[in-house]
Amino acid sequence: MIKESSTLNELLVKNFKDILRTEEKVLNNKEETKELSMNEIHTLEIIGIDGQQIMSDISRKLRITISTLSITISRLLKKGYIQKVKSDTDRRAIKICLTEKGIIAFKLHEQFHKEMIDAVMKELSIGEFEVIIGFLDRINKFFSNKYKLS
Repeated sequence: MIKESSTLNELLVKNFKDILRTEEKVLNNKEETKELSMNEIHTLEIIGIDGQQIMSDISRKLRITISTLSITISRLLKKGYIQKVKSDTDRRAIKICLTEKGIIAFKLHEQFHKEMIDAVMKELSIGEFEVIIGFLDRINKFFSNKYKLS
């Protein structure tokens, strides 16, 4: 069992690193996203998925502090990927939303993930796919429960 758990650990770590490196390499080779860090891209992803939001909601979804997020937000503002807008319902609240440039970067990131998943799915049978989904779901639940990541 020790060998199996070691193999599982190696594969999980390798796959995680490979996906991140590949994502970074692909997006750094695109004109529209080459100036963005992966932290910035994942911040754009949260804003792109859920629309305009206040900083505390974005930081909670990214599981980072507001002060850490503020640094990324400042960079994205300077680069022109996001803008701040006043809330319609609460004049004190400032929401963050994507600019046209941000929408393009968000869509390129989405496209990368779609192509990656499509390529993996082409290699799997329905049974293999179901096993992988079940396994990944159990891993997500484990981390959510053990480390309170919900």
